[in-house]
Amino acid sequence: MRLTDVDIQYDDPRPEETQAFQEELNVLFPPVSLLSHLRAVWEPGEAWHPVERYVLYQCLPSERTPNIILNELQGPNPRGFGHYDRVKKKYIRYPDCPFLSRRQWLLYQDTGFYGRPYWVVQGQKGGHQLRFTKTQQMAAKLRGANPEPAKPGELEFAPLDGRVLEKLVPLDRVRKYAMVVDHALQNPDVYDEKEMEGVQKMEEQMWTWLSDQVNDRLMDAGTDATLALAQG
Repeated sequence: MRLTDVDIQYDDPRPEETQAFQEELNVLFPPVSLLSHLRAVWEPGEAWHPVERYVLYQCLPSERTPNIILNELQGPNPRGFGHYDRVKKKYIRYPDCPFLSRRQWLLYQDTGFYGRPYWVVQGQKGGHQLRFTKTQQMAAKLRGANPEPAKPGELEFAPLDGRVLEKLVPLDRVRKYAMVVDHALQNPDVYDEKEMEGVQKMEEQMWTWLSDQVNDRLMDAGTDATLALAQG
């Protein structure tokens, strides 16, 4: 999984390609004031935990960033509030350690935006979300697929290319579908039979988009199962 067996690749190995990819991202998700946009970031990881993958951050302007987080972004580097314990083999955060990661802090210093890690580029199908929503986890479980995405660095290295953009193009539509499905799950009584059929089609479309993400890690368990939205 490593790019090199000698040392971590701390610097972006393909800066020109990253810039070109970012320009394409800016067309799909314009960095307009008060709206979030996606930014490609090289994540080397640490000496004790190499990652070496590209991660897409959902970036929010200061106007939409909670004050408590904004204060941490404008404060000192979080790395000064913890250390790696070689005996316990884990990073120890001090009691007053900021909630943010060092990468989020560095991203803010560079761009002025609060970034939330959203997508990791790895594997053969354009990457996947870092975390699945409860609705997505449920859809995966119903089909016998893994409800947890792979961890950054767990799948093979992949460049920033058209496979990633192809996955991201329908993102806004998939988010809307997920909101409707989630609402239907929580309020099944407010939907009639016809509406529920429409909701189920949305869930199937959401799964079609999601399936490549989980199948990168687990063979397809089949797509015959459907979401029993009206039950419960």
